Amino acid sequence: VTVSVPCEDDKGLRRLADRHRMLPMLVGNTSPQELPPGFQQRAYGLAAYGNSLVQDLHRLREVFDDANIRWFTYKGPVLSMDLYGDPLLRPCDDLDVLVHPGDLEKATLILSREHYVLAQDLAPAAMKEHLRGNWGLDFRSPENGHLIELKTDIAPRFYALPFENLLDWDHPRQVELDGTLFPTLAEAEQLLALAAHGTWHCWERLLWLVDLAQSLQREPDIPKLRRQASTLGLGRMLDCGIQLVETLWSDGTLDDSNDATLLKMCNEVTEAFPVPAPPPVSVRTLLRFHLLSRERHGDRIRYGFRFLFTSNEADWDLLDLPVPLAFLYRFVRPVRLLLNGVRRLF
Repeated sequence: VTVSVPCEDDKGLRRLADRHRMLPMLVGNTSPQELPPGFQQRAYGLAAYGNSLVQDLHRLREVFDDANIRWFTYKGPVLSMDLYGDPLLRPCDDLDVLVHPGDLEKATLILSREHYVLAQDLAPAAMKEHLRGNWGLDFRSPENGHLIELKTDIAPRFYALPFENLLDWDHPRQVELDGTLFPTLAEAEQLLALAAHGTWHCWERLLWLVDLAQSLQREPDIPKLRRQASTLGLGRMLDCGIQLVETLWSDGTLDDSNDATLLKMCNEVTEAFPVPAPPPVSVRTLLRFHLLSRERHGDRIRYGFRFLFTSNEADWDLLDLPVPLAFLYRFVRPVRLLLNGVRRLF
């Protein structure tokens, strides 16, 4: 695939490539003579890091399979192998692992036994709410400090996605990596998960659209996939990704659409692409983009309700509640948000 993103000089190109996680693909598709200084060395460093993540993945597979843990790899080296035939072409910072909710406690005990260190240091009541919100458990590898994100669903609970009933835990698709099979999502579910993940992050990185484009090329029946996405309430998320892919892989002009909200979302994404170091997405912008991505009123209401009543660390830091009263954190959150809003007014 070829995408044109303007930049002023080699330094700007390097910042853009790093921001969009495209440097390995850029180096792999450019002759060494044409590469700016430092690009190959940076790519070698990313490859070495990716190789160490692959070793972590092999270790996880061994201990999880021995304990009959139901799990999937999600994104990371396995997705890179699946889409591009190379586990190192898609750089990543950590490993995302989905574990069946019924096996989460056993998986946690196994990782602790293998000397992985839980990164979250939370009080018991806060941990209870943390697990309820599906924020994930972060473990550090004892060998290299790499982060392993253990989750039971594609996204946090408040994002209100329908994947919990789509994942086939007992018959996962297998992807071969270094002669070993790793369990991962079915192709249709993976494509929908990529669309949801990109929307969750406001499509900040070009890599996520490249992933989606690669997946779409393998999908034999896109109209059927769109109908499935619409039924699940993921229609606008998928359509936004497809629209962005078609835009960036053509002349860069957004096609006319009857969905004005979809065009608004796409315009916001494409305007930010050429910026080498954009500021972090604000909570307000994230909330608005997430609400725009829901085409059904009920989904917007469910998302808004869960956003309001799913507590996080900012709420847990305010009070140290006993475990039986952990549910009260859900009511601490809207009060905190209200007070923060009032402070900003004055």
